[in-house]
Amino acid sequence: ALANQVRKMLARTEGDFLSGFEVLEQKVNDGDGTGGQTVRAAREVIWKQRAELVIALAEYEDAMGRLDMAIAPLKAALDALPERQDLARMLAIAYLKTGQTVRAAEVRRQYGLNRSNGNEH
Repeated sequence: ALANQVRKMLARTEGDFLSGFEVLEQKVNDGDGTGGQTVRAAREVIWKQRAELVIALAEYEDAMGRLDMAIAPLKAALDALPERQDLARMLAIAYLKTGQTVRAAEVRRQYGLNRSNGNEH
C-alpha cells in the first residue's frame, strides 16, 4: 500500500516546481530579484527528496521482482539530478535485470559508470 502511495505522489508531483517562474521574474523585475535563486534552491531540495523516494521504491520493486516498474521514476530522477551516480547505477541495474542490456550499457557510458579500472574515457 505504501509503494502505491509513493507511486501516486511521484506521479502527482512530476515536473518542475513553479515551472515558468524565471520568465515571470524576468518580466516583473528584469531578473534582479532573489526569487529565482530561492525557487532553484527549492527545486533542488524537492528533487533530492524525490530521489530518495525513488530509490526506496526501486528497492521495493526489486524485492518484489518488478524492477521494470521502477525504470520510469529512476529515469525522471536521474534527468533532474544527473550528478547522482547512485541513481544511474540503479537505473543500469534495473535495465540489466529486465533484459535491456543495450540501455544498461548506454546508461553506464553516459554517466561514467564504466570507469572501474581507469582505462575507459
